[in-house]
Amino acid sequence: MKKGILIAIGIILLIGAIQSLTKGESNAEGNTIETPEPKKEAAAPKKKTPSELMDAALKENISAESLTLNGTLDSEPYSPEISFLANENLSTNMTVEGMKNDIKDALYTLKESGYAFDTISINVSYPLVDQYGNVKDGEVIKATYSGETLNKLGDDKHALNNDNLSTIADNWWAHKAIK
Repeated sequence: MKKGILIAIGIILLIGAIQSLTKGESNAEGNTIETPEPKKEAAAPKKKTPSELMDAALKENISAESLTLNGTLDSEPYSPEISFLANENLSTNMTVEGMKNDIKDALYTLKESGYAFDTISINVSYPLVDQYGNVKDGEVIKATYSGETLNKLGDDKHALNNDNLSTIADNWWAHKAIK
């Protein structure tokens, strides 16, 4: 029995010694001194470019599909070219209103970005059916707005009537299929 107690005490001491070696060093009194792990320096997150920030904001705020952002985006004032595929809705009128809402959302997203803009081009595509029954995505709205027009927009985007999008545009073209 004494032999079993001695073996148990020996095992406990052995476990303690192993833990001491793995956790830190012992001082002269036998107390364990914790050695701090070296801090890993976190890599600084890559700073996003204005183009990447605009693209992310537009994709977050516009319900349309296949949004692309191109244009002159390397220095201010920027001239973005936004293209997207509009979503279908219950009726033609609701589909067109959805397109206009997306245009308005794009304008306000850019306005709220705080960047300076020269011109903003927005191209809306939608599946069109030709006289032979073939379906192909085609442009249904092309709009261009100046940076000055963007700056004139009121703070409340809901106050801007969708029908005014064509009148405040510097250039507005709409396909006959959506008129």
